[in-house]
Amino acid sequence: MNPNGLFIRPNIPMEEPKRIDYDAARKHVLVATESNLVTFVFDPLALTLDFVSNTDVPVGSGCTDFSISPNGYRLAYSCPKSNATVPRNSIIDMNPLDYYDADAEWNLNGSPVSASFSQDGETLIATDGATLYFFNVFNHLLRKSFSPNLAAGESMRKVRVSRDGQLVMILMKATLGDATGKVYCLPMPVF
Repeated sequence: MNPNGLFIRPNIPMEEPKRIDYDAARKHVLVATESNLVTFVFDPLALTLDFVSNTDVPVGSGCTDFSISPNGYRLAYSCPKSNATVPRNSIIDMNPLDYYDADAEWNLNGSPVSASFSQDGETLIATDGATLYFFNVFNHLLRKSFSPNLAAGESMRKVRVSRDGQLVMILMKATLGDATGKVYCLPMPVF
């Protein structure tokens, strides 16, 4: 859009997009639905999006979140109904330009609902709704996990890292009119 809010490029049709994010390191725009991911190369000067071939493909089921590593070379796509052909409780470490070129996976006890990379790109913080997991990004091993003392009916829905990298922010499941929509913050652990 231009500064007046008018469209300057044709729209890109997508079926029920759920999340969009921009990878400033590699100038990619990623858009996700509940099953598909698509990557575009973005030219900020020409304001163009160029589709990366073979990326608008199904790579999960019931997906709820994704995160791009700070260097733009890793993608964590959280799919509670699995992002593998055989359902399992893991987040696959994907290449943002070739989703099936997977490095390995981060294994959780339950179905993954959200994940976020630390600011330095060395830790993946993930949740299955009940437990918070801290993984080494490079060897995919669990560094630490814990289950916060949540109130009855509470579950974690999103995890994010603050811009300064010092805090892990947890968005709880929110139901209109209930006291469940909370955000918790905790210091980023040192490993």
